[in-house]
Amino acid sequence: MLIDVSLMKGAEEMCIHKPVKLEYGGGNKEFVFEDQHFFVGSDDPATFFTSQERQSIVRHMLFSLRAHQGDTLDNIHFLEGQAIGMKVSYLLVLVVLKLVAKWGQ
Repeated sequence: MLIDVSLMKGAEEMCIHKPVKLEYGGGNKEFVFEDQHFFVGSDDPATFFTSQERQSIVRHMLFSLRAHQGDTLDNIHFLEGQAIGMKVSYLLVLVVLKLVAKWGQ
């Protein structure tokens, strides 16, 4: 599944340590996507990462997004190489705050 692959590649980029299966020496090691079969629990992507690890990986992916020349989102125009995640996350927070304020009325 694409989401599982993306999370695993993100974990590799972030150098997240995961437990290694005993038959491969045990202990903890930085996760490597191509060697995923060496890691305990990698056969079940739904439980392989903790909630905190998934959140950290998604955050890392979001803040790693960079604009290409001509990229726009609604009325927002990005410069080439500009971080997209920061601007989009700021707008998302504003939308959530407006919704919370509306629900509180």
